[in-house]
Amino acid sequence: MVLFGSYARGEARGKDSDVDLLVLLADEVNGWHEYLKIEPVSWSLSLESGYVLSTFPMNAEAYKGSRKFHHKRPQRRGNPHVSEVRAYLAKATGSFHEAGLLLAGGDADFAVSRAYYGCFYVAEAPLFDAGSNVSTHAGVIGEYGRIFAKTERLDRDFHKLLNRAFRTRHSADYDLDFDLDDVEVRELIAEGEAFLDAATSYLERSNTEDIVGQD
Repeated sequence: MVLFGSYARGEARGKDSDVDLLVLLADEVNGWHEYLKIEPVSWSLSLESGYVLSTFPMNAEAYKGSRKFHHKRPQRRGNPHVSEVRAYLAKATGSFHEAGLLLAGGDADFAVSRAYYGCFYVAEAPLFDAGSNVSTHAGVIGEYGRIFAKTERLDRDFHKLLNRAFRTRHSADYDLDFDLDDVEVRELIAEGEAFLDAATSYLERSNTEDIVGQD
């Protein structure tokens, strides 16, 4: 398991903050089925400890192999910097994968929600790397625009994508008459995966002197 989020950063507010855990699994991950397996254990631990545990299943090889950067030393604030950034990117990878499965199963509404969260997690990775600790939807979208879109450190189109995905997900969640086209959702997933690739490449370049190779 990998601890990330506010507890990994040393910014947790006691039991007011949930404990984020990335659960690394050897086999191919079906998110919902894994949640059902993990939930009885996480619920029991939450009840006993008084802390809310938020668990996110992820294939271990996808976590290790697809993320190409690894630092020689801890960075920024003495916290486990690399694990945090990799956790955001791993969650994004899993979200886009689940979005594809949901779309294939005919659940476009839920697919677009996972696609948006994939984009959200991608944006959080370079923001954390830059030292920003925003976590709300509006905060992440706004701060990403300020730091990465306006400065063109990453393509401005990815900020447009983040905004579009947020609006589409909001309409899909709350507008009962909102009609989603499968092609549009498929394009949103593909653009999100391109965002993930670009953010990963950016993080590799920005941390070049500390890279020692793949795990």
